[in-house]
Amino acid sequence: MLINYTGKNIQVTDEMRGLVEGQLSKLDKFFDKEVRCNVTLSKFKNDLVVEININVPGSFIRAEENDPDLRTALDRAIDVLTRQVRRHKGKLQKRFKGNKSIKLENIPDFDYTGLNITEEDDKIIKTKTFSTRPMDEDEAILQLELIGHNFYAFTNSATNKVNVLYKRKNGGYGLLTPED
Repeated sequence: MLINYTGKNIQVTDEMRGLVEGQLSKLDKFFDKEVRCNVTLSKFKNDLVVEININVPGSFIRAEENDPDLRTALDRAIDVLTRQVRRHKGKLQKRFKGNKSIKLENIPDFDYTGLNITEEDDKIIKTKTFSTRPMDEDEAILQLELIGHNFYAFTNSATNKVNVLYKRKNGGYGLLTPED
């Protein structure tokens, strides 16, 4: 894994890097080749926050955990990532008709250009920018489940317009499409 470290309100030491790399090595069995991973360690009040983002081609896997102890937060984040990778791989195998040899790297790239965070406005607290590639609704549902958010914006391959997919409170999904 190609790991990029970021520290917020904390200095990332070599000991911390070694601990993170040791834990992330548990996920190497899921990937044929090197994948990019962004690890953000931050201090918030008495807790250490561990945020791990893995950019696998075609998807984005994320976990965020906090605890006063770095090892505990890291263990929980790795557990979340392992569950997500296993679930994602299972869904892909179903989608490609049970092909057991499918690897996550065989999916076309979904280019995330990074996160731009600004706190200039009182109403807008965080801004994230990303690029999308055309996909159908089924693939958007898969992506929504992987990132663990309540909504997902994507370019619909059928209409070539931006759509928003969201989870409904009573179960199922909703789709927002622009008028012509």
